[in-house]
This record gives sequence, structure tokens and C-alpha cells, in this order.
Amino acid sequence: MIHILLVDQLRLFRAGLAALLVADGMTVVGEASDGAQAATAAHALKPDVVVLELALRDAGVLAATRQMTSSGTRVLALSASSSKDYLSQALRYGASGYVLKDAHPQELLKAVRTVAEGGRHIGSDATDDAPAASPEVSLTPRQREVLQLMAQGRTTREIAGLLTVSVKTVETHRAQLMEKTKIRDVAGLVRLAIRMGLAGL
Repeated sequence: MIHILLVDQLRLFRAGLAALLVADGMTVVGEASDGAQAATAAHALKPDVVVLELALRDAGVLAATRQMTSSGTRVLALSASSSKDYLSQALRYGASGYVLKDAHPQELLKAVRTVAEGGRHIGSDATDDAPAASPEVSLTPRQREVLQLMAQGRTTREIAGLLTVSVKTVETHRAQLMEKTKIRDVAGLVRLAIRMGLAGL
């Protein structure tokens, strides 16, 4: 039995989401409408997964996400935006998954179960990208490091600092990754990193 905490400003949306999850055999242990409520409820209820609407302009939600994930709570971010900035921020703040709010219901259920089991899930429609390359694609050790850090939501400048190289060098590695994998955006590379086992740190 998977125990879920739902976080969204709209009560009607939470009700619909709860009905979907319960029909699939999960249990909704609580609901919250903002970040502060979410953090308090997560601490008290100890859910397996917090399904949370991500809004980059809502500092409370971002802070709550960081607080919950830092304490070991697994968060699945929902968003109306397919922007790579939203995806990157979700990963940066510790989310284990990212799904668009208009995704197919089965996509959401799969994401919840994957996150509850300790995995990571990036929705297949998070961005409009080309088909992802095979996990067997051959990467150099440095390319694997860059890909791993991208999957953690690190910025180009942060990656450069962590690897002690220039920003231009990181950009070159990223371009080489995209050329080698035939993937043209960050979301696709993150999904590849997950399939290769590079993102679950």
C-alpha cells in the first residue's frame, strides 16, 4: 500500500487526483494547499510519496520541497509547464520525478509507483524531444560525469565548478552528448541518465 500526500492549491484538482490514486489501490493520507502545510503534513504523516504542484514563483513550495527531500521524503513534482527550467529546478530541489499535469493518468500512476519504490521518473512528454538514445550508448567517463550532474539539476556554471573546468568545456561536453545520443534537450538527457543508472544518487 502506497501512502500519498497531495499538495495543490485547487481543492477540485486534489479531489480528482485522490480518486485516481485510490482507484489504483493507493491511500491518500493527507492534503495540503501550500508549501508550509505540505512540510508540516509530511513530517506528521510520513507519506511514501508527496505529489506536489511545482510553481517556481512560489518560494514556499520550493522551500518545502527542499525541506521534505532533505529529510528523506520522496517528492513527485507536477507542473503545467514543459519548460526545461521547471524540470531542472524540480531536480535541483530534490524531486524524484516530474510529470505534466495534463499527462495520461497511467503516466502519473506509473510515476508514483516508481518514485515510491525508490526510482526516478521524468514524464515522457515533459518536453518535446527526439526519441531517447539507447542506454547502451558509449560515453567517455567525463561525459558520464557531466550527464550525471545535469540529471541532478546542476547548472552549467555549477558543473564547471564541481569538475574544475571552464564553462565552455562543459558546454562542449553537453554538445557532444547531444550529438552522440541524438537527444536535443535537457529533459531527454535526464531520462537517458535515469535509464543508465546515473541519476539515482
